[in-house]
Amino acid sequence: MSMRRWAWWTTGSAVLIGVIIAALMFPGYEARPHLRGIVSPSPAERSTAWRWFTTPSPGARTPRLDRWYPIIERHLIDSAGNDAMLDAIVVLETHNLLGWHRSRLALMAKCVAALQAAGGDHLGAARDLLASAPEEFVLPKQIEQGTIRK
Repeated sequence: MSMRRWAWWTTGSAVLIGVIIAALMFPGYEARPHLRGIVSPSPAERSTAWRWFTTPSPGARTPRLDRWYPIIERHLIDSAGNDAMLDAIVVLETHNLLGWHRSRLALMAKCVAALQAAGGDHLGAARDLLASAPEEFVLPKQIEQGTIRK
């Protein structure tokens, strides 16, 4: 009888630990496809992913974007092409998450590069963005290397 009690206790503990681990890992698991989506070459996939990030989780009041911003920022720096960056600029600016004092320098440099590569009206936006940059953010080495053109 003692052995049965021990088996139930062990099984119950294992199930409880599994449920706790699953609950803690679920948000990250849920966001993975959307993180891949924001850097996708497909405009439809990017749109769907950004829609997910800009809406609140069930029962929450703030967009998922607020919680995931640091990871989104790193993902954009590492993986986004120019078209994905242009979409990201629109979404992040709309939610007041993009700026010289808010974002990492690498992301801001990638934003400027994407705007410059797009040409046309985007060139003016790139110039305006660079003009608003504090001097400590625009390093001469980056300008010389062509990462940032003033």
